[in-house]
Amino acid sequence: MLLVSAPILGVPEKTALSKVIDSGWLTMGEQVKAFEEAFANMHGAQDCVAVSSCTAALHLILHALGIGPGDEVLVPSMTFVATANAVLYVGATPVFVDIESADVPLMSIVEAEARCTARTKAVILVHFAGYLANREEWQKFARARGLQIIEDAAHAPGLKEVGTFGAAAAFSFYGNKNMTTAEGGAVIARDPKLLETIRQARGHGMTTGTHQRLNSRTPQYDVTMLGFNYRMDEMRAAIGLVQLQNLQEWNEIRRILVMLYRRLIAKHCPAVTVPFH
Repeated sequence: MLLVSAPILGVPEKTALSKVIDSGWLTMGEQVKAFEEAFANMHGAQDCVAVSSCTAALHLILHALGIGPGDEVLVPSMTFVATANAVLYVGATPVFVDIESADVPLMSIVEAEARCTARTKAVILVHFAGYLANREEWQKFARARGLQIIEDAAHAPGLKEVGTFGAAAAFSFYGNKNMTTAEGGAVIARDPKLLETIRQARGHGMTTGTHQRLNSRTPQYDVTMLGFNYRMDEMRAAIGLVQLQNLQEWNEIRRILVMLYRRLIAKHCPAVTVPFH
């Protein structure tokens, strides 16, 4: 059996963890801030919000966009259950859309058009296995129908085009992904107001975090919206900062391995077809 991806962890991650433990500050501090800045820079974004998982990221995006009961959201039929679960969390209805083909397991724009109704408010595009959906086609599709585009980029950290399709993109740092923080995720959104709403909702709707209050002259906070406990801790952010340094190299190695697999499978198992060929 071939593993999807075994995590690559070593001495640098152990050292980073030790520094966090020695600091005594374990959550929502300088490591999280630094990770958010580094991850945003890698994707050509101004900022991002680190969260506890990609599922949390999707939930926060849908919540911040005001999608809820009575609304429908298009999701690909070939995806992890979290994509649909996040839609259910906000009380909306996931509408499953078939993929283009076995060779291109991305949501079919033709099928999506057939599944649209007056209640459709958004489409979640899954960049399956790191292969991006067609940005121009989906943007045209969404504009014509007044839909929000949300990117499920769980498989696509490190690709600069991600986060430019529409409202926001959700990333995963689970243990089998391109890079890992064990559990974790992030949101990139080009609209600063949307991203700030997501940032506040991440921490129970509080206007400031503990680290901010400690380093300011106004140690109080208000709760001004419904929020969730979706924060990333300092340990995971510290691991993420180390992993980010290697992500582009690891992605390139994976591309080389994919080409090797394709060549060997075509030679020795010609009856087997591989998607995205």
